[in-house]
Amino acid sequence: PAEKIAYCSFASKALAGTRERMKEKGASEDDLRYFRTIHSMNFHLLGLSRSRVADKKLAEFCKEKKFSLSDVEKKDDDIPYAADKTLDDRFYKQMQEDRANLRSMNFIHPKLRGYAAQYMRFKKNYFDWMKEHDYIDFTGMIEQGIEQGVLPPVDLICIDEWQDLNLLQIKQINMWAANIKTSYHAGDDDQC
Repeated sequence: PAEKIAYCSFASKALAGTRERMKEKGASEDDLRYFRTIHSMNFHLLGLSRSRVADKKLAEFCKEKKFSLSDVEKKDDDIPYAADKTLDDRFYKQMQEDRANLRSMNFIHPKLRGYAAQYMRFKKNYFDWMKEHDYIDFTGMIEQGIEQGVLPPVDLICIDEWQDLNLLQIKQINMWAANIKTSYHAGDDDQC
C-alpha cells in the first residue's frame, strides 16, 4: 500500500513530480505523507514546528548577534542560504558545509585560516543563538534525526537524487536503509 512507502528527494521539484504521478495513479494526500524532502522528513518525524526553524530567522540572528549576512530574507524552502557577499556569508556557508560533510566543529577550512578566531566566534554565536531561542536549522534537523534514530514507519523507502546528497544525508539514509525492509537509491551519474 502507498502509505507504507516513503520517497525522499534532495529538492522539492523532483518530489513534486513524483507526488503528482502518484496522485494520477490514485494515491491520496494521506497516502503520500512520507513523500518528502530529506529535511521535511526530519521536520515531520521530529514533530517540529515552523516557529523553531532557524533558517527562516537569519535576519533575527544578524540583529541580535551583530553579524552581516546578505539576502537573509530569502524565502525559498528548497535552496539553502547561499549569498557570498560578506565575510559572515562565507562563515555561514563554510559552517554549514563542514557540518554537512561531518567535519569537527573545531575544523578551520584552509581558505578561512586567516580568519580563524572570527570564524570560531561566528559559529559559537550562531549555536548560542539557536540554543537561546530553541531553534533548529535544516542541518540540525538531520543531525537530530540521526541522534534520535527517527525512521519513517514504512516498509519501502526510495531515495532520489543520490548524486546531490552530502555525507550527513547519506549517513541518515544509510541508517534508514538498515532499518527499513526495502530501500532503493537512484541518482544521475552524469551529474556527479
